[in-house]
Amino acid sequence: MRCSRTVTPRAGSARNEYDTLLSQVYAARTVGDLAAMTSQLPGGGAALLPVPAGPPKTNSRAVAAMICGVAEFFTLGLTSIPAVILGHTARKEIRQTGEAGDGLAMTGLVLGWVVIGLWLLFWAVLVGMYVAYSHTPPAGG
Repeated sequence: MRCSRTVTPRAGSARNEYDTLLSQVYAARTVGDLAAMTSQLPGGGAALLPVPAGPPKTNSRAVAAMICGVAEFFTLGLTSIPAVILGHTARKEIRQTGEAGDGLAMTGLVLGWVVIGLWLLFWAVLVGMYVAYSHTPPAGG
């Protein structure tokens, strides 16, 4: 046979508990102390944790990718491969860390691939012209 016992709280005990908790809240020195005391509340005291101020940091590799992408036009394409490599690594880091700068990384990627494509087209046309010229018989001969 089970015996269940119900305990009715005394009116003074709830008030004493309230006063004790309130004095602990006033004695808290850090936000972490408050979060520890309010962890039993709905939400677990998460509302007390500090919110990061301002926008997220911009990824430095994304900035470098965009700079290399723009510099391609002044370096005749020498910075196109670094722009593509930096753009890919920056986008991977941005997905992992949540930093800002995805547009910068994409700009570096697009500019890098465009200039690489233009260089490949240039060399294909140049080689094609060389092959066409070298296989034509001399005129008048």
